[in-house]
Amino acid sequence: MEKLAKISLVRHQILHNPRSTASQNDGFDDEKYVTPLITQAYYYVAEINIGMPSQKVFLVVDTIAGLIWTQCEPCTFGFWGCHPQEAPLFDPKKSASYARLSCTDRLCPINKGNMDNKFFKYSFTFTNDTKDTVDLGLVFGCSTYTHNLPIFINKYNKITGILGLNFSPLSLYKQLFYKIGGKFSYCIASLEDPLGAFQTHNLRFGDQVKIPSKPIPTTQYIVLADSDVCFLDVVDISVGPIRLMLPEGMFDAAKGRGMILDPASPLTVLRLDVYLLLIAGLKAYYDAQGMIQVPLKNNPTHFQLCYFIRPTIHPTLTFHFRGADFVVRSAYVTVLHLIVGAFCVALLPGLGGHSNLGAFHMQNIRIIQNGYNRSIQFYNTDCGADRF
Repeated sequence: MEKLAKISLVRHQILHNPRSTASQNDGFDDEKYVTPLITQAYYYVAEINIGMPSQKVFLVVDTIAGLIWTQCEPCTFGFWGCHPQEAPLFDPKKSASYARLSCTDRLCPINKGNMDNKFFKYSFTFTNDTKDTVDLGLVFGCSTYTHNLPIFINKYNKITGILGLNFSPLSLYKQLFYKIGGKFSYCIASLEDPLGAFQTHNLRFGDQVKIPSKPIPTTQYIVLADSDVCFLDVVDISVGPIRLMLPEGMFDAAKGRGMILDPASPLTVLRLDVYLLLIAGLKAYYDAQGMIQVPLKNNPTHFQLCYFIRPTIHPTLTFHFRGADFVVRSAYVTVLHLIVGAFCVALLPGLGGHSNLGAFHMQNIRIIQNGYNRSIQFYNTDCGADRF
C-alpha cells in the first residue's frame, strides 16, 4: 500500500500527455469494441492483441495518458532498458501489419520536439459481446527504455505498457472517436476480491457501453486549452450526511482546479486545502465515535489519519459534482494497515491546483465518458459480473 501511495502522489504531479498523430482504417466499420480487463497491484490492465500474427500485450488503462505503447524489441531488461515482464517483448519487425509512421505527418511526435520516431501503425484486435473479433489499424508506440516507471512495481509483472485514453490525437479514444460515437466506459471490480487478478472484466466502447434505461447521474466536463484531460467541477463534499460547505469556487474546472477521474492512480489525491478540510471532517466523525487515533510519531504510513482497529461504522464519502453525486461506499473509504493494527483514511495530500479521484474510490461504479455531449455518467453496479 505504501508503494501505491507513492505512485498516486507521482501521478498527481505529472500529467503525461505527449501529442502525436492519429490513423484510421477506412475498411473498419464495426462500432462494437470490447477489450478485457485484469488487475495487477490496484492497476486495471487491458488485454489487447496487436500485430499480424497477433501477440497479446497488457496495457494499463490510463485516462490521463495520450499514447498507446508497449515495451518492444530490441530491448534488454535492466537499468538502461526495459522492465521485466511475463509476456515476450513485442517485435514490430515480425508483424506483417507494421509500418513506421511517416515523420512528414503534420502531427508526428518528432515534429513536437521528440528526438526519435518510434511510432508505428499496427493491426489491433477487439471483440464484442457476441465474441466476434474485429481488426483495425492504429498508431502505436514502441518503447525500448522504461527505467523507473511506477507501473512496473510487481515482481511478477504482467504489464507491458499504457493504453492512453485522453483527448490527445494519438490516444486510443481519439483514434476511435467517430467510430465509437465518442463513448467508452470502464468499471473497476472490487480490488479486495481474492480472485480479482484472475477474472476478466470489460472496457467497453461505442454501442457496447451499457446504459440503464432509468436516468443516471450526469455531469459535464471541461477540457482546458493546454490540456487533454477532463476536469470536473466539485460543488461540495460530504462525510456521511454532513456537508463540508466548501467555499464557492474551491473546485473550478475552468481554472484547472477541478477533479480528474484517474483509474490509473490507485488512490485519491486532493489539493492540499481541500484535503485538510476533508480530513478535518473525517476526524470529527471518527472522534465522535470514540475512536483512538494513531499518533503521527507511531504512524509509518503515507496516510495522515489512522485509527486503531475496533468495531465502528464507517461513513460514506460523497463528491458532489455539478449536477451529480458520486458516492464512495463506506467499505472503500479506508484501508487496513495490519502491521500497525489500524485503518487509515484512503486520501493523500497533493500539490498543484487539481485533484485526482483514484481507482480505490471507483470500485463497483461504472463510469461512462461521452465526448459528443461532453459528459461523465456513472452508476453503481457489480463490475465483477461484466466479464467474458
